[in-house]
Amino acid sequence: LRMAIHPMRVAVSEENPDALFCDGGFDDAIIGTAERFGFPAPVAAYDYDKFIRLIRRGGVESDEEAVEYFQFNVIGAWVGDNTPVFIRRLSSPKPKTKSKKSSS
Repeated sequence: LRMAIHPMRVAVSEENPDALFCDGGFDDAIIGTAERFGFPAPVAAYDYDKFIRLIRRGGVESDEEAVEYFQFNVIGAWVGDNTPVFIRRLSSPKPKTKSKKSSS
């Protein structure tokens, strides 16, 4: 029986055949690749918030425990130039509107 490879793993591997991934059911958190200055090839990029949610689905009780697990077991695991990155999506601030000056 052959398991299907997640399409995002395939896409990332096409850009960098040596890219490393987080095993354990986190493929749904892959959002693309990221480039880093001084590194030879793009690496897998994961959505930080989705990664934390997937840790929670794995049976971790709270967000705090999921973040602690992530910090110790994931971010703390540098495995070379092809180590993945984790991106926190920020909401864009609303543009400030210019107030119209009244002419006298």
